[in-house]
Amino acid sequence: MAQEFEKIGAVGAAVAAFDGWNEGDDPYGEHDFGKLDVNGEAVIWKIDYYSLDEMHGSDHPEDPAVTVRILTLMFAEDY
Repeated sequence: MAQEFEKIGAVGAAVAAFDGWNEGDDPYGEHDFGKLDVNGEAVIWKIDYYSLDEMHGSDHPEDPAVTVRILTLMFAEDY
C-alpha cells in the first residue's frame, strides 16, 4: 500500500510541476491537458470545467464563482 501512495504522490508532484506545453497539446493556451512520463510510466491528465452542479460544462470557465474544476489523472496504458 505504501508503494501505491508513493506512486500517487509522484504523479501528483509531476503534474503540479508540468510546464511542457506545446501547440499540439495546447493549441488554445488553456493549459488544461498534458502528457508526461513518471518513473517510466506514461501519464495523461486533463482539467474539465463544470457548472456548480457538476452536471454540465461551465458557461464561464474563467469564473471560479460559477465553475468547478475537475482534474483527471490516468496512466496511458489504462486509456
